[in-house]
Formats: sequence, structure tokens, C-alpha cells
Amino acid sequence: MDEQFKQSFERAILSQVDAFASQPVKKDAYDYCEQLKHRDDIWKICLQFVLESTYDQVKFWCFGTLSSFLSERANILSDQDKDIIKKALMHWFLNVLNNRTPAFLKNKFCEALIAIFRLEYYSRWPTFFKDLFSILSNSPSELMIEMYLNILDTIDFEFVARYIERSPESHKRAVEIKDAMREDCVPQIVSTFYTILSAKHLVLSNRCLTTMSNYIDWIDINLVTTEQFVQLFYQFLTMNEFRTNTCKCLCVMVEKGMNDNDKLKLITSLQIPQILLNTVVDSENDEQFAESVSELAAGVSNQLLEISSRPNQDFHLYSSASKILQDIFPFVLALFADADDQVSSSVIKFLNDFVSVIKKSKTLQFESLQTQLHEMLSTIQKKAKFTEDFKFDPSQQDDYETGFLEYRKELFVLYKNIGIIAPDLMKQFIHALTSHTISNLNVLGFADAEICLTLLYITAEVFPDMINRPNVNQQENIFFNLLLQIVGSNISSFPHSSIQLAYFEVLSRYASLIPRFPDDIISSMLQSFVDQRGLRNSNPQVQGRAKFLFSKFSKPLRDRLSGFIEPLFASIKEIMAINLPSDQDLIDGDYGGDRFFLYEAVGYLCASEKVNSETRQKIFQEILVPINSAIEEILNQKLFMSDSAEKPRFTKYIGSMVRAAAFLSKGFDDSAAKKIYFKDSVGFFKHFLMTVTRVHSELPKSKDIQTCVILYYHRMIELMNEEILEVIPSTLSNLYQSCTEIYQMKDLLILLGQLMQKYKDKVFNLINDMFGPLLTKIYPMMNNGVYDYSLINTSEESREKSELHKSYFVFLHTIFLTGLQQVLISDSKYFINLQQVIVLTLQIFTSKKKNRSMFNGVLETILKGCQHASVHHIKLALLCLENIVNCYSPQLGAEFNDFVMKNITVETFTMLFRPDFDINDGASFNVVSNVTQVFAALVDKCGPAFLNYLANSFLPQLGMDTNDIQGFCLTLQDINNKKNNGLERFKQLFITFLQSRKKK
Repeated sequence: MDEQFKQSFERAILSQVDAFASQPVKKDAYDYCEQLKHRDDIWKICLQFVLESTYDQVKFWCFGTLSSFLSERANILSDQDKDIIKKALMHWFLNVLNNRTPAFLKNKFCEALIAIFRLEYYSRWPTFFKDLFSILSNSPSELMIEMYLNILDTIDFEFVARYIERSPESHKRAVEIKDAMREDCVPQIVSTFYTILSAKHLVLSNRCLTTMSNYIDWIDINLVTTEQFVQLFYQFLTMNEFRTNTCKCLCVMVEKGMNDNDKLKLITSLQIPQILLNTVVDSENDEQFAESVSELAAGVSNQLLEISSRPNQDFHLYSSASKILQDIFPFVLALFADADDQVSSSVIKFLNDFVSVIKKSKTLQFESLQTQLHEMLSTIQKKAKFTEDFKFDPSQQDDYETGFLEYRKELFVLYKNIGIIAPDLMKQFIHALTSHTISNLNVLGFADAEICLTLLYITAEVFPDMINRPNVNQQENIFFNLLLQIVGSNISSFPHSSIQLAYFEVLSRYASLIPRFPDDIISSMLQSFVDQRGLRNSNPQVQGRAKFLFSKFSKPLRDRLSGFIEPLFASIKEIMAINLPSDQDLIDGDYGGDRFFLYEAVGYLCASEKVNSETRQKIFQEILVPINSAIEEILNQKLFMSDSAEKPRFTKYIGSMVRAAAFLSKGFDDSAAKKIYFKDSVGFFKHFLMTVTRVHSELPKSKDIQTCVILYYHRMIELMNEEILEVIPSTLSNLYQSCTEIYQMKDLLILLGQLMQKYKDKVFNLINDMFGPLLTKIYPMMNNGVYDYSLINTSEESREKSELHKSYFVFLHTIFLTGLQQVLISDSKYFINLQQVIVLTLQIFTSKKKNRSMFNGVLETILKGCQHASVHHIKLALLCLENIVNCYSPQLGAEFNDFVMKNITVETFTMLFRPDFDINDGASFNVVSNVTQVFAALVDKCGPAFLNYLANSFLPQLGMDTNDIQGFCLTLQDINNKKNNGLERFKQLFITFLQSRKKK
């Protein structure tokens, strides 16, 4: 190797990490190094430079490249080459490595060493561990001990760690290495652990505890539970320097898989319960130790819980485990109540599991259970409180706020679970908490008031019958009284946004109880919504949420609030007003978003039969007439022509008014059109429909307008009778003509689906006329299926195409469900479309298919779109195929049947045989059920032709022998025999067949 190459080589590596090097220089250096990696002798170059170079960066690159070479191209190495590599690496280890070697280089060396270890151990390197033990036996330096532990950690990472995904080949090799180590060296490794730990070196002994924890999971547990080790653990637990990692080590030992009898013996022999009960936890001064103790307590408690709750458990095991668990339970509760949230969080999963066991089985009962459950409720109430400095604005929250909100969710799950097993206790608790909070509002902080309201809100989930049955006796329902206390107090005036939010959440959650409240109480509730506490709150977050909750509150109370509607509307119409958006409104983007919930609320209230016609008309006139006039003025004067892409002021204005009218109509369902007292109200919406139709014809290219128009039409399809069919064809034509984006086509398909579901054969001609043009537009939007779904692509475009695929299949399925299948075959050109539909449906399954001349290039590009598809897509496609067979096979003749059955057979089997199709996955398992349904339809409609094709053509190509083919076809032939449970019998046979194929 000449000097010039050495200099060029080192310069190329160093240039890549040189902060002052230009990008072109870095790129040239990178390309040069990448070319070198492809040389067959690169391993020799790397070995020379790790031994001779003075640059750590060069050695780092060489170790990494050598490691990759050994993992990917070791097949070109001879045994002599591998011996050279082993010798060179061990030479570097013993003679080049020194105390000045940086950590990153030591770690990279370990990767390279274990890469050759993977290839050579045990058959060609049986002395690997003996060599390491020899180094340790001769008064090793701290550096050698550190490297020894590094090597063991790398072995664990490469061959043991469960969080690493491995190929089947790598997994097999990992098992071989672990088995060889168990036979060869594990006892000696454990002996070195004891030696290193006994030295009580601050760094190395702690490091050894961590390494040992990794190995405990797969070695013989008896090796580390000897009297020597146990005594050493006890010593470490009394030493601040080692107790944290010792706890972690004990936790791994306790959680190691073994039978219940051995597990209980292990827990008692290690005296874990006594260790816990004698431990003083001080999270303020030693947070890490407190967390490790909490994890140990949770670990041992979970093990004891599993033993004591096992069905048909031996009585001695049950009683012993439950007794120990009962003894340490107070300590667990103390950890749960610890001031440190991490310490507390560690035991929450166990407590949830404990409560679940109590719920399922009455055998595990502590004498003090009710007291302990009450203690848990009290702890939840205290631990879930916000701190004074908590940042409620999501844009300002950091990791602490995010973590605490997740912790609160865990607490609330436990709270609900306790309520399920101890409902009376929860009622007493929430009653006492609410009464105490309301009585002491003047002296309590915001956090106390907020958690009271939040727990009251969550409690409703535990008692749905008491909340959702307003006819329950008021004396028997404690929530009547609690809600009266809340509303009658001034808690909603507490000057903190979290309390105001929680207050309105409570009102909406308990709305079904309110009809029986007196008018003055209801008036007080409504006032809180409309004043500075709610809709006029200075905090945008509270204001927006209050609008949504007011709509949610109004829906179940529409009849009870009918007497308040006029003053209520008068108080909020100012807030409801839609004005021409300002520049800032256009910048903010969500122009008027929350305001629409007020229109929805007014719609709910107006839809009450108790509201007289005059009042309803008056309100509608105040809302819809100005909106209609404003839109007409803009259209007449062409004001929208002044809009720019950056400032679509009038377009946004029109869209918001159309959306407001759509939300207003949500209070009315399709029965409203049939009721005489809603006739005038529906008339307002019908009249406005003409304006909406004009809006779209004037602004056909506006995406925002199209979205709003479709929303309004969705509502009118629900609200109006068949007269909408007189208007909608022209609008659909405009929508189709202006449909240039994927999301627009998806929205159009959903609208057509709604029309078909409601009007069925009445829209046959409409769907029939649109079907062909729709296909011609849908296919290019999906690139005729040319989209690589096998790529994990989270781009917006890929998601939109996937959603369009799904909407397309739902649209087809709706055609069949509504009896409109004749659309696909109404004339010859649509028969061609049917074939295209079938192929596009089939494309969801396959990975690669040859080009088929009958569909030219279209078929090839469609089939390419199937590289990867969600299970939901597949199931929808299978439903479409089943419908196609059932609907058309009887009438389209033998040629059609032959085309369908052959394509379906090939494509479904291809899909099921794909390597990425996991039949053991629940969702994929359901797909097999869908496939059997399609086969059942083929047997029913195609009969002998389908079975003959399978027996004589398709199945023999799979390599099945004659007996298996005969059994497969005979079982399939009987698939529709319900008396013999034929469908289930074939499905089981089919699953067994697929599983056997996967194993080959």
C-alpha cells in the first residue's frame, strides 16, 4: 500500500467530518469512501489502518466498515482470512487499546469483534471466552474490565435483546450462539460478575450490575441466587452507590419466566418483601433509587398477583402469594402516593391489574380492601391536581406538561376501574369531595376546584344508567344534588380557565339530568354559557370549547329549553354574526370555525316541537335571510372576482355562510320534512338551496366552496323529500366538472353513496349517467393504480390516494347494497367498464402480474397499485368481488364466468401467498374468511366449472398432490351446505393449507 493511497484514504475520511470542508469536498470524499467499500480487499485495508493510523476518526470508519463487510460479504472470505481478522482485532485489543482511546472507538471495536464472533463461534473459535477469561485472570486493568463488559453488552444487543427485530436467519443464529454459550461459558461469565461486583468499584460494579441484568433473562437463575450473590445484594442495598442498580437487577430476577412454585420460592428466598418493607424511599434526595424501588415493588406485586389469581391454583401457592401481597400492599400504596410522579407511575399498571382481578374474581379479597380502595381514590385526587405553574397553553407546554397529562390519563383509568368494583364507595367519595370543595371554595386553590369537577365528570362514565335515565327517582340519584351544588355555587366564576372548561364539560356530560331542574337553575346554567365565563370568555380556548359544549348541551335539552329560546338567541346572535373576514382572519386560517357550533345549537333548539312556528320562523328569518341576501349581493356584483389566491376574502365569506346554514340544519332529521309543523323551516332551507346551487355554478373551481356546497347537500339529502332530486343532477354535474383533486373526488363519491342509500332505485338514471364518466376520471387520479403502496410513505398525496381507493370500493359496494348493480351492465360500454371495475378491484391483491392484452396498458398499471394495501382495502375489495359474482354470473354467461373465476382465483391466492401476509395476524385472519365467502359465491354461481378449473388447472400448478386436491375440492364443493357447517369446515381446511404453504 503506497504512501499516496494512505494519505488519500485518510484525507477522504477526515474530510467528511471536517466542519470547515465545503460540501463539494465532503461529497467527493464520501463517494470515494463508498467506492472503496465495494472492494473485495477492503477488510485488509481496514485492518491495516486500525493498527497503524493515528486518527481516531479513521479507525472508527474502518471498524464500522469491517463490521458491515463481515455482516454482508463474509461469504468471499476464506477460513485463513477470518483467522487473520481475529488475530488482528485481538492484537488491537491487547496492544493498541489504551486509556486514551475514546468511548466511541471502543464501542465500534466491539461491533467489529462481535461481527467476526457471529461467524466463527463456536465451531471455529471455541477459545473466544477462554481468551477473555485469561485476560481477566491476570490482574486486569480497569480498562480491560470495562472492555470485557462492553463485549458482553454487545453480544446481548446482537443476539438476545428482545427489542431488536431479526430476520429468521439471524434469529436462528442467535439461538445457536446462546445455546453454545450455555454449554461453554455461562457459569464462568457469572463467576466474573461476582468477582467484579465484589471489588465494589463505583463505576465498574455498577456497570456489571447493568450487564448482569441483561443476562439474567436467559441464563440459569440458580447461578445468580447463590448465598454468595444474595449476601452481596444485601450489602449493595445498604450502599447508596450501588442500591439503585441492585434494585433493577432484583427486579429482572423476579420477573424472569418460571413456574409459579419456583417464582414464589425465588421471591421468598431473596426476601424481597422484607427488603421492600425495610426500605426508606426518599424521592426528593435520591429520585433514581426511589424509581427503582417502585419498579421492584410493582414487579414483585405483579408476580404475586398472577400466582394468587391463577384459575385452579394450588391452595398453598394461592394463600402464600396473597398473604405476601397483602403484607406489601400498604408499601405499594405509599409509593403510589409519592410526591415524585415517576415513582407513582411505576405502580399504576399493577394497581389497575389488581383492580381488574378483584372485578373478575371474588377470591382475592383483603380485609382492608375498602379502606385501601378509598386511599387509592384519595391519592388519585391529590396526584392528578395541576401545579400552580402548569402551562395550559399547548403551544407553551414542554416535556413536563406532556408527561403529566399522560400520567393524569393513567390515574383516571384507575379511578374508573375502582368505581366499577366499588360503586358505593365512589359515590361516597365524589359526594364528599364535591361537598367539601363547594363549601371551601374561598380558601381552596384552582387545582382543588378543577380536580373536583374533572372527577365528577369522569364519574359519569362509571354510572351511565344514573346519568342517562332522567326518570330515575331524584332522591335515589346523588348526581342531582351534586349538580345542584355545582350550579348553585360560584365555582364557574373562579378566575382560572381550567375550572371554566371543566365546569362546562360537567354541564354537557350531565345534561340528561337537567330537564327536571327548576327554571331558575337552568337559567343560571344558560347564563354561565353566554357570559364572560363561556362564549364571551377572554381565553380563546375556553371560548371555543364553550361553543362546542353549548351545542352538545342543547341537543338532549331541546324540549326543556324551548321556553328560553328567544332570550337565549337574542344573547348570542351577536356572537353568531358572520362578517367579511379581515386580513388577520385570513392569516389565522380557521375563520369562524367554532362559531358554527352556535348555529348547530340554535338548530337543535328550533327543531323542538314545543317551539311555536312563529318563533321558529322569526329566528330563521334573522339568520338565513341576511345570509342569503349577502351571498346574492356578492354574486350579483361579482365581488368575488376581486379575490386573490392569498386573500380569498369574499370566497371565504360565502363559504362560511353556506357552512353556517348547513350546521343550522343539523337540528332537523329526515323526519322533519314529513312533519307539518316543520314545513316552514324546511322551506327556508329549500330556498337557500337554490342560492347554494348558484354559488357553485358561479365559483366552480373554488375548493373551499365545493367543500361547503357538498356539506350543505349532505344535509339537504337528509332533510328534504324527493324534490331534491330535481335540483341535484345539475349540481352533481358541476361538481363532477370541477373535480380536479383527489379529495374532491372522494367527497363526490361519498355524496353519491348517500344519495343511493336514501333514494335507491329513484336515482338509477342519475348514477347510470354518471358512472362511466366517473370511472374515466377516477382511474387517472389513482394513476390507473400505478402507486407503490409497498413503500412506507406518509406523504399527504399517498394518504389521499389510499383514501380514494377505499372510497371507490365503498362506492361500488353501495351500488350492490342498494340494488343498483344494473348500472354496471346497462349497455355494452358499461360491460367494458364492469371488466375494468373487476380488474381494478382485483389489483388490491397482487404483487406482480403480466400484462394482459385485453386491457392493454390500463390493466398493467392498475395491477401495480396493489403492492401494498391495508386490510380494510382488501376486505372492501373482496366484498365487491363477492357482489360481482352473485349479481352478474347468472346473466352474463359462460365467458364472463370464466373470466371472473380465473382472475379471482389467481389474484386471491397470490395475495394470500405474499410474504408480508401474516395469517396469524387477527385482521389478516379475517381476510381469509372474506376469501372463503367469495369462493362460496363462485361455487354457487359457477359450480362445476370453478371446481374443474381448480382441480385440473390451478391447484396442480401449486404442486399439490392428487389426494390433497381431491380433498380440497370435495370440501369446497360442500361449502354452501349449512347443515354440515360447510363454510366453517372449508375455512378451517383453507387456513391449514395456507399455514402449511407459509412454512415451506
